[in-house]
Amino acid sequence: MIYATKQVKVNEKKYKKFFTISTIAFVILYPCLFMYFQNADEAKLIDALPAFEKFLALAIVVFVICIIFMKNTGKAVLASDVILFILTNFNVFLSKVDHVIGRKKIIVILFFIIFMFMILVKKKIRSEQNICMLIGIYFLVLIAMNFFVALPTICSKLNYQKVENSENIEYVSEEKPNVYFFICDEYAGVEGLERYYNYDNRVFLKHIEENGFNISTTSHNYESCSTTVNIPNLLNLEYVASPDELEANNLKYMKNPKLYQIFKTNGYTINLINHTQFLDEDGCNVIATSDVVDTISTYILQKSIFQLIKDYKAEQIETSTDTQYYVSDLKNILNTMQTCYKMVDKENPTLTIGYVSCPHPPFVINEEGGAVDYRNTSNWADKSLYLNQLKYVNACMENAVDGILQNDRNAIIIIQSDHGVRYPYHMMECYGTPEYDATIETPYMQNILNCVYYQGKEMDIEGKSGINTLRIVLNEIFMTNYEMLDNPEKYLYQYK
Repeated sequence: MIYATKQVKVNEKKYKKFFTISTIAFVILYPCLFMYFQNADEAKLIDALPAFEKFLALAIVVFVICIIFMKNTGKAVLASDVILFILTNFNVFLSKVDHVIGRKKIIVILFFIIFMFMILVKKKIRSEQNICMLIGIYFLVLIAMNFFVALPTICSKLNYQKVENSENIEYVSEEKPNVYFFICDEYAGVEGLERYYNYDNRVFLKHIEENGFNISTTSHNYESCSTTVNIPNLLNLEYVASPDELEANNLKYMKNPKLYQIFKTNGYTINLINHTQFLDEDGCNVIATSDVVDTISTYILQKSIFQLIKDYKAEQIETSTDTQYYVSDLKNILNTMQTCYKMVDKENPTLTIGYVSCPHPPFVINEEGGAVDYRNTSNWADKSLYLNQLKYVNACMENAVDGILQNDRNAIIIIQSDHGVRYPYHMMECYGTPEYDATIETPYMQNILNCVYYQGKEMDIEGKSGINTLRIVLNEIFMTNYEMLDNPEKYLYQYK
């Protein structure tokens, strides 16, 4: 009986020690799970793995240092828990106060506090295991709370069933022209550019108009100002996605959309120019794509000490590795758009779809295509940054159009944007400007680029939405009878 009692106490002590050490895992796991739960509608849990791996390596280093200093497992775990919480949220703390007394002073002060805390734990703390138990319970409760909040979203993703909307259209003409569909993210229409930037874009528009393009300056995509709503709708030729729906559910309409199906049915090869890997590549010929794509790990690490290390390295070489990669990636996409006419299928007609997340931020290039200061990637206050990216895109689109038409006057070229520039919102979000009147500003933010070259023929697309413009084009190509869709109720575009 005595032996059994001792054995129970030994087991309890082992379990308590195990739980104490496990609290380190809870501390570094929490920011990863928190970010996943907050973005469960669009993210995958595995996307948080790279950040967790870095945090785990950091935890091992911190724990080894603490146990060498403390020479006591419980005290080392307690110190590690607190230090890791600070380091995994380091940039959050820093961003709140670095503009007040300076980043370097804050770093020195913070590390001095950490050092003094380690001495306090070593000399004064006597109930370290109990404190660790409370810390572990606290983070487990936080994880559980966030899990239950995100649970409906996770279940909705698991249970969501997309209704396949396959449509077979028989081609009735012997002629099958090559078709080019370019989508430029956040490219403002004439109305938006004039209102927010006092910029006249008619130089670019005149250039392509002289090449036979039909241009609408009053087109709007009324359903949203969100890429993850508008592009699924464009590619499906109807309003399948909604701003009221989970983003992950809207993105499921990107899988084998109706536009792909129509052209594949009629013997077309589909070439993709796929910036940020946004388009569904299944069954397509990918001629350019992005090598590096941001995931939730990117944003988890941005809040931690790792972002400080990255910023320091960038300051030493006066550039950012991430920005360099992005510039290279972006220019590769735009260069491929300019030469994509050389990559059409020689045996079959080709639909080339090119998506580029530009002039959408980050602001990384000037109008000549040179890199700009990496610290300006989100600087909406400097209007030249957005305009310079737009001018560079204009130059690339001009070259693309010239190249295509010099080689194939019988081609069809569609150049659109998913939504216009969201300048009022970004100024409010980034700089605390007064909240804008959504009723007034939303139409300007929804004003899109909308241009069509149809073998040099005139085509009335003025004021047509992106979807209805595509329907008009398809009615001409395939002799179909798509009706014009009524514009959806105008959602007032407001971010959460």
